[in-house]
Amino acid sequence: MDAEIFYRLAREEAFAAASEELPDLFAAIGLPDLALAPVQLQEMDARGIAAWDRQWHTPGTTLNSCFAWDDEFRDIGAWPDRFCLAIWSGDRLCGLSSGQVRHDHLWIRLIEGNPQPRHPMRGAIRHVAIAAALAYTQVLGLSQVRLRPLNPRLGLVYQQMGFSVAEPAESPPYYWLEV
Repeated sequence: MDAEIFYRLAREEAFAAASEELPDLFAAIGLPDLALAPVQLQEMDARGIAAWDRQWHTPGTTLNSCFAWDDEFRDIGAWPDRFCLAIWSGDRLCGLSSGQVRHDHLWIRLIEGNPQPRHPMRGAIRHVAIAAALAYTQVLGLSQVRLRPLNPRLGLVYQQMGFSVAEPAESPPYYWLEV
């Protein structure tokens, strides 16, 4: 089996496993009503990029995506082991996340929720993205999920999710979570 197929199947398995855990996750973060929402975890694709462009940009306002997701997914698209997640509620693109396998861990490069204030999964995107990343890490037999760069505004949030801070002398600090 070639690497592209192997990792695509691993992502599909991970996203299915994470999806099964969502009702418990939503209850744990105080958003149990989200368990009733039609949530899908899928690999980012052309449909997702079109929805990002259409749904996440409001001309003349500050309600716009912080990241160039079209560039991000184009850049990581060549990596067979990529982590590229689109979080949907019905036809509404609610969140995106990207990352890549490195040695024995998964680096999460970016996580972002839909900037529109009334998207149906507000407050849950970070948790769902991490759940999918943990599932992908487990399917691949990796030992950690890592996040960088450190964001002082989110430090407490990630620590409450179980992450610790690593400050190696030879590289920038990062958050990490043992699987």
